[in-house]
Amino acid sequence: MFSNRKKSTGMTSSFDSFFGEDIVIEGNVEAKGNLRLDGCIKGDLTSTSSLVVGEKGRVEGNISGTRVEVYGSVEGNINAKEGLFIEASGKVTGDVEVMSISVVEGGEFNGNCRMVRGNVERIQRKEEIIGL
Repeated sequence: MFSNRKKSTGMTSSFDSFFGEDIVIEGNVEAKGNLRLDGCIKGDLTSTSSLVVGEKGRVEGNISGTRVEVYGSVEGNINAKEGLFIEASGKVTGDVEVMSISVVEGGEFNGNCRMVRGNVERIQRKEEIIGL
């Protein structure tokens, strides 16, 4: 759950969308691919894939994505279907619902965490349907 990794080994390397440091968005953003944010979003951020909040990135709203990596700051709730990674420079203030969470030494998490096990639940339902 907690680790003292110095650098994320799984940082998404290619992005379909990128918002630079000079971007400030007021409103919700929806992305269909990998997204990296180094600017500021005041609103909800949703992606069908991975989201990275860079060191200078800031989100004031909720985040929903498959995989979420936080190097900057997030003030809002996070729903990460696969995993949430809070790096040494990252700060999350809000509740999270995740399949897994990793907080690197120096990273901050202030809120409640609800762990979900999506694959196990689907397998159990399938067994119920076929009568196992």
